[in-house]
Amino acid sequence: MTFEEALPILKDGGIITRNAWDSHTVVIKQNTNVVYPDVFPKMTSLPEEAKALFRERNMEQIKYTNQVIILNTHTGIAKNYIPDWEDLFANDWSHILLRDYDRHFYH
Repeated sequence: MTFEEALPILKDGGIITRNAWDSHTVVIKQNTNVVYPDVFPKMTSLPEEAKALFRERNMEQIKYTNQVIILNTHTGIAKNYIPDWEDLFANDWSHILLRDYDRHFYH
């Protein structure tokens, strides 16, 4: 399938991948999430200076929206994902259903 066909799947919470990638690489859209000030100090993903800035500015919340990650399911490494031209024009996108995951990647 094309990227244009895969994008609605991703928007709806589905998992997508390209056949050209290794068998552990998938793309996932993270859910919108709101983080409130009582959680800021506990966030291990933020440096202390960022937390200090949030306190100084009296921020009421951080709202994470429209974040897409590329995840290696073998290593657990997740990175921000922005498709490049090769990905945008590829015709080898697939929708991964959990029930078919092993069969799709380990046939």
